[in-house]
Amino acid sequence: MNKRIFLLLTIVFPLVAYAQPHHLAYSSFVTADTSTIISKISCVDSHGNVYVAGHIYSACLPTNENSFDTTVSATIFGGQDIFLMQIKPNHEIGWCTYFGDTGWEEINSITCENDTLYLTMFTGSQDGIVTQNALYPNSPPPLPETQTVFPFITTWSTEGQLIYSSYLQKSLRCLSITDRFFFKNGHYYITARYQWHYPTYFSGEMTSGLGDGYFAIFDEYGNFIYDRFLGGNKGDVLQDIFVDDNYIYCSLRAFSDTSSIYPPGFIPTFYSNVLFVKINQTTKNVEWTYAKNQPTVNTLEQDIFVDSNGKIYILISDSPSDFTPLYGQGGIQSAEITGNFLIELDPNGAPVWSSYLPTDMYYVEMLEVDYNGKLLLYSYINASADSPQTADNWGYATGPNQGYYIILTPEHNIAFASYLGGNDTYEPLTSCIFNNKLYAISSTYSNDMIITNELSPASPDSDVGKSIFMHIFDDAVNIEEAAGMNSTMQLFPSPTSSNLTIQLPTNDNWTVRLYNMNGQVVSIEKINGNNRLHLNLQNFTSGLYTVQAMNDGGKVYTEVVVKE
Repeated sequence: MNKRIFLLLTIVFPLVAYAQPHHLAYSSFVTADTSTIISKISCVDSHGNVYVAGHIYSACLPTNENSFDTTVSATIFGGQDIFLMQIKPNHEIGWCTYFGDTGWEEINSITCENDTLYLTMFTGSQDGIVTQNALYPNSPPPLPETQTVFPFITTWSTEGQLIYSSYLQKSLRCLSITDRFFFKNGHYYITARYQWHYPTYFSGEMTSGLGDGYFAIFDEYGNFIYDRFLGGNKGDVLQDIFVDDNYIYCSLRAFSDTSSIYPPGFIPTFYSNVLFVKINQTTKNVEWTYAKNQPTVNTLEQDIFVDSNGKIYILISDSPSDFTPLYGQGGIQSAEITGNFLIELDPNGAPVWSSYLPTDMYYVEMLEVDYNGKLLLYSYINASADSPQTADNWGYATGPNQGYYIILTPEHNIAFASYLGGNDTYEPLTSCIFNNKLYAISSTYSNDMIITNELSPASPDSDVGKSIFMHIFDDAVNIEEAAGMNSTMQLFPSPTSSNLTIQLPTNDNWTVRLYNMNGQVVSIEKINGNNRLHLNLQNFTSGLYTVQAMNDGGKVYTEVVVKE
């Protein structure tokens, strides 16, 4: 199962930084009665367009004659292609296309940087999917000989044009379901298992052992840059990797009994151990390691998130009941609850706090920590009726394969918790935070979802297949308040190339600030005893801007405008 921590730029400024996406702003089926296997990846560009990608085995999505590809090309039994779809800020479908050839295609991640889309995937196709400018148009020899799918990269414009697609320079033996493969800061990062089948490792740094603790780095064209093994004398599984500007963070399930990969003085257990490694991006030196014994044979699955201050979170799924919480500041831990264990480390690798979570959340992804220190967790599946919900929950009841969302304060108490889904099989698949909004994409058989606006008019037919469903939660007013034209701030037109009108709900003394994508104030205007302001944005660069209006009483409204 692919799980990624989607980290997108959040515009931060006074007051708004303390808000959280609690209110249901929009929800609708995106497609109905589809044969979508899974839609599992999403990101948002600087104009507020949402991108959803997945893999699919029938041509049932709303493509048109201008799409790059309107057909599903897979011909082998059980074959599939990938799809890529843009949803505009007004919630209409901008464009949709398929991509693939006669073999098997499976999406792994999608990233938007500088308004360019970088997709990673695995493919069994041998031709028909590379561009003419591909540096590596042919798949490398399989390792081992039974390998049938290969890592593949493809780049798209936000208008839906294919820019570049290629195989990687070196052959890697990957498991498409579990290995991480993503683009960040101009490079592709990939983990690979069973690399001992390769006769030599690329960087020549370490003995491979059984070679599971392995990652490699490639540039945006597929050229090999660097790789290394992190394993000892046994197969050590690299379960998650997180990258920022300065460091590479790796989380392993370590089986080795040698001391080379553990901190000084650590004695590994007979079972696997939790191992966390921090690597300097420039020197490639290991700065420190953190290890924790696993006293039972449970199958651990680990996720990493590192916030902007270097604080590290490790989420361990299916953790044993005899993990020992540190019982630091806060009080969500319970000795009776097992299944998920959260560890917090400081930037130097020292444990600060750890606890079981107060719910049997499964397959958890950590979204991010906001600038007020609140930790946002989003669960793919939660089937329990016992998980806590705060009074301001989204109104969903628990059902089979339910989604779940929880926010923890810096003191590790629950700030917000709610279920997310219908009463039939519902699969929350991906989510991301952008401009103080939570975008959640799911694939579902449910036909009783809460609908605020219909993008697709029909509910799913479980005899045909699952449907894609999108939620947007914001930190402004709730859906009932937003329906009243006089209860919130209105911006028009948006998008705009020059003039912008700001309509406020009351005649008052207002201070109106305009923020760019970096959270910088680019304009401040005053309104005295009035409710309308006109701004000229003609000389501003194109992109997404946030308008914040605050009156003398401290009432704040925020809205987003797109400058063309």
